[in-house]
Amino acid sequence: MDERDQVENLELVALAGYLGFAVMATSGWGNFDDPNELTYFTEMLETLSESSHIPEFARTPILPLGMANGGQIFYGLNALIPQRVIAFAANKGGSYLTTTLHPKRRL
Repeated sequence: MDERDQVENLELVALAGYLGFAVMATSGWGNFDDPNELTYFTEMLETLSESSHIPEFARTPILPLGMANGGQIFYGLNALIPQRVIAFAANKGGSYLTTTLHPKRRL
């Protein structure tokens, strides 16, 4: 599911502005079962940080929300870099990456 149009959602953008967050939407990511995907994702944040002249993008905590595959994506992201993910919401999904969870986060 392509959620890039969420960056133009007036209510979401207003809430983010009020709380001091930025709205960023993605498309085309897997669920981070490929070890290189996390590297690509963090490099994308660094590139966005540089091109937008907003250094916080490279290091700020992430609060991801995903529908279907997006939920799977951010479940995997939370499993791999829990220090960056302050919370996440997964709305449905069929294949969750569980093999690389930090031992303290396993159920």
